[in-house]
Amino acid sequence: MGAPREGILSEEPLYDPKILERLDFSKARTKFSTPVSAARPGEGLRVRPLRRADYRRGFLQLLSQLTSVGDVSEEQFLKRFDAMQACPNTYYVTVIEDTTNGQVIGASTLVIEQKFIHGCNVRGRAERPASESRGESRSGTEQRHWPRTVAGGAAGAAPTQPQPRGW
Repeated sequence: MGAPREGILSEEPLYDPKILERLDFSKARTKFSTPVSAARPGEGLRVRPLRRADYRRGFLQLLSQLTSVGDVSEEQFLKRFDAMQACPNTYYVTVIEDTTNGQVIGASTLVIEQKFIHGCNVRGRAERPASESRGESRSGTEQRHWPRTVAGGAAGAAPTQPQPRGW
């Protein structure tokens, strides 16, 4: 593989950001003191799909608060990004960006698994969310709750997938 992609490709999202527009935050377990949505998550915040440039915005450092990440080079990160992107309707890595400094402060992953059982249905698995441990409050809710909301909402956001039938 050559040098990492630069320029406009560095902002390429992992999945179609329009999916986030369909999220209904009112169904989240976390309750907010003021209404929020993916388009309006709170002052200074942006909810969006993972982008290539997030390697430089603290994404892996954020994940290291949950588990061992290892020494991942930018080239390795981009190869994994490409591999995930090559599986449409499967990987939904969603991040929360602090727009004041451009850093990723929260992230969660939803993986849609294709099944043969239950009539060739699908199963969504939301991984444990990661968030910056600053303990600051946004709209009356601690930041650590934001990624869970994104993951919870994203489960219903794979519109091209059949709906599970109550199993």
